[in-house]
Amino acid sequence: MADFVAKQRSMSALYSMVPVAVIGMGGAIASASAQTSLPTVVVTTPSPVSAPSPRPAAPAAAAPARKAAAPAAKSASQAAAAAPTPPADAQQSEADGLPLPGVLIVPQATFAAVTVVEGRDLLQQQAPTIADALLNKPGIAASTFAPGASRPVIRGFDNNRVRIQENGIGSHDVSALSEDHAVPIDPLAAERIEVVRGPATLRFGGQAIGGVVSSINSRIPEAIPQGGVSAEIRGGVSSVDRGRDGGFSATAGAGNFAVHADAFERRAQDYRTPRGIQRNSFVEAESYAAGGSFIGRDGFIGVSLQRYASLYGIPGGEAEANRTRIDLEQTKLMSRGEWRLRNYGVEAVRYWFGQSDYAHNELSFNADEGRFETGSRFTNRETEGRVEVQHTPIMTPFGRLTGAVGVQLGRRALEGTSFEGDSILALARTRSAAGFLFEELQLSQGVRLQGAVRYEYNNARGIGVDRADPAAPSAVDGDRTFRPGSASA
Repeated sequence: MADFVAKQRSMSALYSMVPVAVIGMGGAIASASAQTSLPTVVVTTPSPVSAPSPRPAAPAAAAPARKAAAPAAKSASQAAAAAPTPPADAQQSEADGLPLPGVLIVPQATFAAVTVVEGRDLLQQQAPTIADALLNKPGIAASTFAPGASRPVIRGFDNNRVRIQENGIGSHDVSALSEDHAVPIDPLAAERIEVVRGPATLRFGGQAIGGVVSSINSRIPEAIPQGGVSAEIRGGVSSVDRGRDGGFSATAGAGNFAVHADAFERRAQDYRTPRGIQRNSFVEAESYAAGGSFIGRDGFIGVSLQRYASLYGIPGGEAEANRTRIDLEQTKLMSRGEWRLRNYGVEAVRYWFGQSDYAHNELSFNADEGRFETGSRFTNRETEGRVEVQHTPIMTPFGRLTGAVGVQLGRRALEGTSFEGDSILALARTRSAAGFLFEELQLSQGVRLQGAVRYEYNNARGIGVDRADPAAPSAVDGDRTFRPGSASA
């Protein structure tokens, strides 16, 4: 029934899969083809074109040539007069070596995003979860366990086989452990959602054989908005659950600096079905974030801090009696940067960093005492960093070759505590390091060959079970090391 209602909410036409960047309210729109490597993306009108230089005067002996050159010189002077004069701030920015407002020239970083959901589609759907925002796309479903907890299912793959990330950093939650655990990423904060499949997934992890779902926003600005300020306000209502949501996003900048702030809130009551109200299906969520960047002509570096909180019910057979619900919070610090070197065989160098503190309590109602009690608690503290070097395109007899090589490091401390019996998951600490190589050969406009390899080192330490004596297994403090390798073409 939850799936039926989710589909009711998100019925909309399929749109083009070509990514479109929208800058502010009523801002200019520019498209970047996902098929072309390293395109030039201009999000506003480009810099004024310089006036053509007048031709040199002809020698005195060549009178006919001098007569012929006169109209050309006149044409050149007319073109110079007709050429637009750069504004004072653009001239000053050019002189100071600052980036022109609104102009962003970036090598393509995503390579091959198979599925793209743009902001216009997200606004129409008003999906409560990132999985619901992808429901109408081919090959993608959702677990639809609850309106507040739904993970994407890609070609039958779920949980750890699908990586969910935000601005290149993992969601750092525990949603892969159980279907009733939510993903702390809301479509209201997203400007675009991409799904990456195939060899390109090895740039982010070795387990995501189903695909990578990436939410992209401007919490770390990459460019100075046109006019110095851009803003957007979103909102919507729904009748099936008396839902309402709203949020704002604003970016401002001058010189080499840009700042960003956004916030949203979502409220929905138990939804109605043809058989009545589905009890305990409410959703409450809110988030706020702030970030800033230093932006130059050859790249940017920035940082953001964000907080997400949600309280949602788990519908089911005993939902009306137990009123089971999950109360979660996450605080995440992120940093990202890019240096567009375009020299020494290097097109761009990028890095991503994220550190988060996640916790949620699973609550149930005690009718005897008339209050909610915490049955279990999950915590996850995670740190992730990735550095990637994209080489310049290489022209081969078969086509253009582009690719990237990089390293990824991670550290995680995960624990699940039960207050009603035995521990669910004893504290487990994991350290990981990986190196990867991705290459793409463009044979033609519609035919590409991709290949990637990845090698990892993973060390896990925690409480395990010693089954040396099957009749009497015992708990031990274990330490295991794994070295998996992956290849995809």
